[in-house]
Amino acid sequence: MAKRITAREVVVRNIRDKLKEVATHPPTSRVTIAYNTAVPELLNHWGPIVVDKGEGGTVTVGDILDAVFDFFQVPLTYAEGYELPREHSAEFSRMSLAFHKRCRDYPAIPEKTYEGGMLRVDALTDRYKWWGMWVQWNPDGSWYLNLGTDLKRRPR
Repeated sequence: MAKRITAREVVVRNIRDKLKEVATHPPTSRVTIAYNTAVPELLNHWGPIVVDKGEGGTVTVGDILDAVFDFFQVPLTYAEGYELPREHSAEFSRMSLAFHKRCRDYPAIPEKTYEGGMLRVDALTDRYKWWGMWVQWNPDGSWYLNLGTDLKRRPR
């Protein structure tokens, strides 16, 4: 459902024609993506999102979109589901609310979505709208991108 949206939230055009374009200039075979979650400790636990096309490969826009999507679709482990409510009860409560909202709002049968359990995306809580990325230059020439998220629906 990726779309290119203006600041006034008007869809400019479908992004499908951009998916095969090179994501960086100059092209690179490896990109590391940072993100924020409701529980900061999960950043160290899960690590960054890495897109690695191997020697001679080139990271495309589609590779980045796929990597971000796939990363956040991973279910929480049994250990995470056990430890988070005990060590981060307020944050886990926000994650749980996000999980129930996702199950209710997702265009599928809610019961099937519930069966899948909590996903990493639920750790973003209400900030799961992706507005873009910004670059952090590293002295070694590697690409480090920061994932920008915002409230899905802003209060009016």
